Amino acid sequence: MHTTVIPLEIISSIIDILAKDGQLEVLKDLSPVCSFFRDQCRKHLFATIAIEEDGDLEVGESQNLPSILQFTTLISEHPGVAAHIRCLILINPADGGDDQAGLPEALSKLTNLSTLEIRLKSEFWSDILSECIQALSQHASFQHLILDDVAQFPINVIMAIPRLQHLELIAVELIEEEPLNPDSESIYLKSLAMTAFEDLEDGEPGTALELMKPNGDFYIDLSKLESFRFLAASQDSANHVSRFFQSHRIASLKEMSFSISRFLDDEERRYNYTQALQSWILPQQKTLRVLEFHSFALDLRDDPYLGLCQTLDLLEAENALTSLRVAITVSAFNRSEDVDIFGEQWRSLCNVLNKPGWKSLTEVSLRILGIGCSPRAQFAKLSSYFEPLTNSSKHFHFKLMLDHTPKEDIDEGDRRMSRLISEFVAVAPSIAILPSLI
Repeated sequence: MHTTVIPLEIISSIIDILAKDGQLEVLKDLSPVCSFFRDQCRKHLFATIAIEEDGDLEVGESQNLPSILQFTTLISEHPGVAAHIRCLILINPADGGDDQAGLPEALSKLTNLSTLEIRLKSEFWSDILSECIQALSQHASFQHLILDDVAQFPINVIMAIPRLQHLELIAVELIEEEPLNPDSESIYLKSLAMTAFEDLEDGEPGTALELMKPNGDFYIDLSKLESFRFLAASQDSANHVSRFFQSHRIASLKEMSFSISRFLDDEERRYNYTQALQSWILPQQKTLRVLEFHSFALDLRDDPYLGLCQTLDLLEAENALTSLRVAITVSAFNRSEDVDIFGEQWRSLCNVLNKPGWKSLTEVSLRILGIGCSPRAQFAKLSSYFEPLTNSSKHFHFKLMLDHTPKEDIDEGDRRMSRLISEFVAVAPSIAILPSLI
């Protein structure tokens, strides 16, 4: 009887494809077949692990995440698993009580961990979490830190991660807990994400990241920054962003993603967002390849792009842009149903993109998010503005999308949430489907 032997390389590729398609249950069934299958499946099954100590969060309720004690027990009893963990997410670890004590030792065994995400739901930073980061900092692979909803996070902890390259601060209050060591090596970030440049109770993120040594060097140096994602929810935020760009001399970004809002008061309407956008984008014109822009258009009489098109007009002559993604949230709360959502001012994006200077551009998208209004009835009018960009002779692909939530589907509580979602769309981290630990 002839037996066909499948090369191990092919089996490994098949397992990789199953993992890419999210077939984790299939991988669990394949894992016990033999040691080869076990190792090939484990690298996907345990690549990302989330630990939760609070069942109130939706992500925990939907995925039945393991506790700190279950995680530390797993690492202790099955040490071979540790090498497969690349990303660890800690959700409300402060609620773990005495079980937290075993976390630093468990994390010290994650020799291939690259990303740590901590979500605290406005809880204060703790010494045990600092010990966790200290335990990980010895590993060369640890280069990505994500902090979400953290009160009083000491910037000193960042300085304890010498190889840190990627930092995400989502609603984080940064403080200088104790004077920084002027002899410490600067941290050179490649990517930075921040959702707030506002003044906070005890710390201002932008200012904390601008701390300098006596010799004039930054403790956290952004001269090599390649990716920057941020939220400017007011003119004060926009001013902080402009100062941040200037003080760090950020001028070689490859990717920029930001969200800005204009509110209805007269002071906000007079603010020159065009000047702000030009000060952020134009210095990057030789390097910027991906630009993602989101605006929240509360007043439909104004420019929905908040100065983006004027900035693109100046960028057109010399640029390296390959991808442009624009999202505009329109809201018609307290307005009549016959409001003209898509006036002539929407045509300006088509006009600037119809110019010949976009030689590297391969994709452009415009996404309209309607909250409390029904832009679908006027969508044909908007589509007509962009007909020149759908011409087959264009070397880039243009996509126009529409999402909307009717007013009758939004109650008072949901309105605030919808607004927050719209403002954070450009900077909020994506939530992957995480495998169960058990």
